Amino acid sequence: MNEMFAPVKLLLKPKKENSFNFTFNLHTKYTVVIMVACSLLLCAQFAREPITCLPGSKLLQEKMMDAFCWVNGTFTLPEVWLSKDGSVAPGVGITYQDAPKKYQYYYQWLSIILLVQACLFYLPRYVWKMWEGHVLESLLPAADNPSNADAKVESASEPVNNNQSCGSKTPPYSPQLVKFFLYNSYRRKAFMSKFLICELLNVTNVIAQLLLINYIFSDCFLLYGYNVIRFFFSSDQREFYISPMDEIFPKLAKCTFHKFGPSGTVEVVDSLCLLGWNIIFEKIYFMIWWLFVVLMFFSTANWLVRILTLCSRKFRVYVLKNVAFFTRTSTLEKIARKANFSDIFILCKVAKQMKQEAFENLLEELSRKL
Repeated sequence: MNEMFAPVKLLLKPKKENSFNFTFNLHTKYTVVIMVACSLLLCAQFAREPITCLPGSKLLQEKMMDAFCWVNGTFTLPEVWLSKDGSVAPGVGITYQDAPKKYQYYYQWLSIILLVQACLFYLPRYVWKMWEGHVLESLLPAADNPSNADAKVESASEPVNNNQSCGSKTPPYSPQLVKFFLYNSYRRKAFMSKFLICELLNVTNVIAQLLLINYIFSDCFLLYGYNVIRFFFSSDQREFYISPMDEIFPKLAKCTFHKFGPSGTVEVVDSLCLLGWNIIFEKIYFMIWWLFVVLMFFSTANWLVRILTLCSRKFRVYVLKNVAFFTRTSTLEKIARKANFSDIFILCKVAKQMKQEAFENLLEELSRKL
């Protein structure tokens, strides 16, 4: 079991990546972990017996019937979902020639689909790492730059030159960082635009995957989580409607097998199949539906913050105050008045990778030179 979830542990290994906010990590890290874990769980279940069918004929072996129905898919009958006559389970009853059937072909693909979804959720993170190119790390002072950890250890082991220590005091922030905010308007806007594109990819990804799953489950997934909650908390729903879980993930289904009889004629064998693992699938996708809702909620809140930062000067001061607690309000107001949206955006990124005192000194220097 530990070996099976080793890739998940690798994804959860802590790394110093302060350029990502919580919403971005929720999309491209934690959701990826959930999707990979679900995919591995389904793979482990499929290694056992995912389906058990009654042969329906003494001439058919049970294993052969199981394999046939697993490969060709099972079906349910929507007309008898709520019928009490001739129905042994929701969607399982007497099969008529022209009766509409709802087939379940997707079981073999669920683990692969979840793995593809995990890759799609990770894609914006990969794109951002390719685009970002460690721009901020190259501008940070050695004391705050994560990539300079080895250099700090080496410098600590070297003897200190007293003549140098009595000389000019090195500022706690990189001079290149100040120049970056004063003279590189195009680079700052490009940096911000690339990150916003990746955030937009996150939102597009959630919507596209929700529609994809809804298509796979025959237009029954769009309101799946909400319908499940409503079904279990409403007595009227339980009396007059089928459970949304049973509609997408039936526990019992039918399978039709055609074989040659003793006289050479084709005989139709109706088999009843138990889909035991659907009791797990229904809960996995219930969790995934609500995960998508949470992702959309945080993404909407994140974009609302972006819009307010763009449109409101007072909100820009509020944003800066959250990352520079002890900086004078007059300094923050001056920066918010003269800096644009991309400047505020990058300052918030820089604040996560610098010591508080060094960042506040940087703000004071920028307020004097802007």
